[in-house]
Parts: sequence; C-alpha cells; structure tokens
Amino acid sequence: MLYVPAVSSSPLSFPQKTPALLQYKHPLQLQYGSAHPSCRIIDELQKTLALSMQRLESSALHSGQYSSAVVECEDEDDDDKENIPDESDYEDLPSLYRDEEQEEEEEDEDEDSLFSSTLALKVLRADSLAVKLSNRPSQRELQEKNILPVQTDEERLQSRQMIGSKLTRYTHTHVRTHTS
Repeated sequence: MLYVPAVSSSPLSFPQKTPALLQYKHPLQLQYGSAHPSCRIIDELQKTLALSMQRLESSALHSGQYSSAVVECEDEDDDDKENIPDESDYEDLPSLYRDEEQEEEEEDEDEDSLFSSTLALKVLRADSLAVKLSNRPSQRELQEKNILPVQTDEERLQSRQMIGSKLTRYTHTHVRTHTS
C-alpha cells in the first residue's frame, strides 16, 4: 500500500510505505511546504548526507575501524578533546546479531531513502563533472606544453575537409553495402 503525503505537492516528495511513515516515524519524511525549489534540493542533499554519514559511522563501528580513527585524531589535536568520543562510549553497543524485526525496519528505511539518495547522487555526479570540466586545461595551455600542435586557420580548414571527405566516402560505401 502506498501513501502520498497530503502536505506537499512537491515533485521531490515521493510515495512512501505506510508502516515506515506512520509506525516508525522515519526521520527523512519529506514535508517542504512552499520552500524554494533550490532550498528543497539543498535540504534533500543535507538529509541524504546525514543519513550516509550515520551509515558510515555505524559500519565503521561494527568493523572496528572507528576506534583507530579516534586514536589518530587524539594524537594529532589535543585541544579538541571534547568533540572526540572515548572508546568506552562504544563498549556497550549491541552485538552484530539483530532481530529480524530490526532488519525489516532498516530495509524499510533503505527503501524510503532510495529516492532521496538517487537525487543526491545525480546532483553529486553533475557537480563532480562540472569540477572536472572546470579544471580542464585550455587549448592554448595544451599548445604551450606541445600536447596539441599549433595550427593555422588554413591547416585547420584542410584537416576538416579531409575528415569530411573521408566520412562522405565511408558513409556512401557503408550505405551501399547495407542496402544491397
């Protein structure tokens, strides 16, 4: 059974399962009201980041990687001790074995956050592509480093004409062989 929140008519508020929304009070419930679209995207990204950080911390705790990271941080910066948790805080954590009910709750949460995480991943990919393209060297820089040959306008025009004639010949011979 699907439940669509009546509060928001936003395209970002996706259908969610009733048990996860009503019974478990899922923290990523999307209710934006009349916020500006870019604000909604930022809110969505922040929620997704917080959720992924939670998962990263919990997986690091269970694998034992977190305690070594805490020790390294304590060695580097003694002034910031109040923000670093002690290892004794994690001794009382539950074991790796969990109830089936807890696993079902986590599966429901994973399904609910699927839409928000895919949106965040798309934005993240677009941002990383923009960064890569902005860091790309210009044509002049490549010519200065002798990576691209320096060409005059005439040479550039000749090479384009050669490529055009080769493509024309290829398409004419290719079309004849496939239509026959």
